Amino acid sequence: MTTWLTLAVFLVWLLARHRRANNPCPNCDKPLSGFQSPFAKSRRQWIEGGYYCSTCGSETDLAGDIAPTDQRPAKMSIVIGVMLVSIGLLAAVLLYAQLLRQ
Repeated sequence: MTTWLTLAVFLVWLLARHRRANNPCPNCDKPLSGFQSPFAKSRRQWIEGGYYCSTCGSETDLAGDIAPTDQRPAKMSIVIGVMLVSIGLLAAVLLYAQLLRQ
């Protein structure tokens, strides 16, 4: 029962986060995507959060204001992205195994 409750809370959090991320870009007024590939994040985005506009290339912080740009993706961000994807896949496999046991 607690597994389902945890999953439900996580999904609600994801939906709320996605709705917040649909703010328009301050430069081109196109909506910012709620999902961003870990491989496209800058070092500042990994540390502070924020979004990258795929239309005009500007970076925004979590509030939707233009953020100063730094180098686009650093080599370490690629490693972190691979690690996050691996952890996500492992979590999915463990959740699936838990569901099969019930």
